Amino acid sequence: MNYALVIGINDYEHTDVYPKLRSAVKDADDIARKLTELNFDVDCSLDDDKDTVQMYWCNFLEKIAKEKCEVAVVYFAGHGVMANQYDCLLMREAIAVSPYTGILPDSHSLKVQHLIDDMRANGDQMNIIIIDACRTMANMRGTVARNFGTTTKVPFQTFIAYSTSPGKGAKDGTEKTNSPFAAALLNHIGDKNLPVEMLFKTVRKEIQENGIDQLPWENSCLVDNFCFNHGQIERHYDSIYDKSCFTSAAGDRDACLVKSLMMNGKENLLGKLATLKKALTPPAIFGIGRAIAGLVKQKEIEAVEVLKYNKIGLFTENGKNHLLNGILYGVYFDIEDRLCKPDGREMDILDELDRLFEQKEFDSSVNFIRHEMESFKDEIDYIPGDRNTYKVYLEIESATEETTEDNHQVWVIKDMSIKDETDSLPETGKVCFNIKELRNAIRDQFWIPLAKIKCIYSEKVENDDLFVLDKLDIADILNDYFVGNCISDMDDICHHYEYVGIDDFYIQHLMPEEEYLRVQGTFTIQVVVYLDSEEEIMDDKCIDGEYDMVLDYDNDKWSVVDIDKMKLDLPQI
Repeated sequence: MNYALVIGINDYEHTDVYPKLRSAVKDADDIARKLTELNFDVDCSLDDDKDTVQMYWCNFLEKIAKEKCEVAVVYFAGHGVMANQYDCLLMREAIAVSPYTGILPDSHSLKVQHLIDDMRANGDQMNIIIIDACRTMANMRGTVARNFGTTTKVPFQTFIAYSTSPGKGAKDGTEKTNSPFAAALLNHIGDKNLPVEMLFKTVRKEIQENGIDQLPWENSCLVDNFCFNHGQIERHYDSIYDKSCFTSAAGDRDACLVKSLMMNGKENLLGKLATLKKALTPPAIFGIGRAIAGLVKQKEIEAVEVLKYNKIGLFTENGKNHLLNGILYGVYFDIEDRLCKPDGREMDILDELDRLFEQKEFDSSVNFIRHEMESFKDEIDYIPGDRNTYKVYLEIESATEETTEDNHQVWVIKDMSIKDETDSLPETGKVCFNIKELRNAIRDQFWIPLAKIKCIYSEKVENDDLFVLDKLDIADILNDYFVGNCISDMDDICHHYEYVGIDDFYIQHLMPEEEYLRVQGTFTIQVVVYLDSEEEIMDDKCIDGEYDMVLDYDNDKWSVVDIDKMKLDLPQI
């Protein structure tokens, strides 16, 4: 979640010191609207008194402290001064700074350094502060000391943008037009994938190209990149819904409504909604669909229950199904309006949706989500509604030299490609798959419904075959474990012996266990036994044993994570 506090003050009380401004309130209001479009949770203070501004500030800090805040933005348009050796953003009631002491009452301003310190103290988010105020004695945007902006310390992950350079003024706008700085910022803050540093360079360039004697400055200590618009705005310019439908605030509201309908049970949720649909607008129904998708992802509702044709069909009117549109959007985009990948637990949603897409009744919903995902087509393999089958080619080879007692053939997955492009192996945490699990893993990795996947293997496979991520060399695994853990078990033979190694092994059973692999079987080790001296060989022995061990595959190597049985049939000498 990203949060913003926007402050704009025109109506200064002591106009003999701080002239009233014309566009500060408009600038702040327009910036607040734009940040809302960019999925910021925005608080906006316009011409408020100092106590109200202080309340907004405390609420803002509380939000970024309580919530998982990624980026926090403060925007200020108004007068500023250098007072008490601090850069100060002036409140509406501010009095003149004493010409003798340079002191301003603390309550009459927000000190920039204190803003930064408070934001850093309430979270480790990225902090961006944007100040549209003069930085010198000026007759338009404030009576500001010459050194404004030069004493503020910029800590880690903090960015400060000033509308003008040190010692210079910043031009005001009119009641109907923005200040030059705010206008340029509004023109470019929505540019897709424009890093914040480049954003303000672009703002500076536009102001210069317009012939305005004003040079914006920035101080930065950012480590990570940030773009105000990562693509969330442009998708909605020609949407059938208002942009407000895609904000996090709308999502929170709609989720509360759905949960209230579930108070008396999850059963027949769509039936309950259908009785209300005449009282709901299309945007409201869309939002409810988005909330339902969220609950399905959280496993509070089963996908198969809400994505049945006869239930979803109740919401089709005039060729459009606003509920299904919302569900589709909620599946592919998170509450921050970013493309999101469902995890493995959620992928049954795709399978249920794919079955719905076979019905022509829902073609408009397919077209809707395809339009929303158009800008991401180079990032994903499957776009909802695709009719073609996706061929996945798997190069495999035998993982062991023998089959197991229960006739499982075990294969190593050597390579995998889709759309004739080599891709990485499924990343699920599992180390062993049956055929069904392997297809599910491919579905989860590429977001492709099961019905659209056709696996093509380089060798003939059977339904009960198993697949692992690397060669399963049981002899090496047993040998490494035996040397490290079991040598002392042979002290009962005699005290003079030499362990040679694994002579033979046999796999009886091999079975997946969550993210591990259980292997059971027998083995034979070879030992050379000596007389009292290690120079005279008495005999060499082959000792039979049984094993039952759990294996993990990590860092390109199989290792033993648990031993249920490691038994040696020791001879008596």
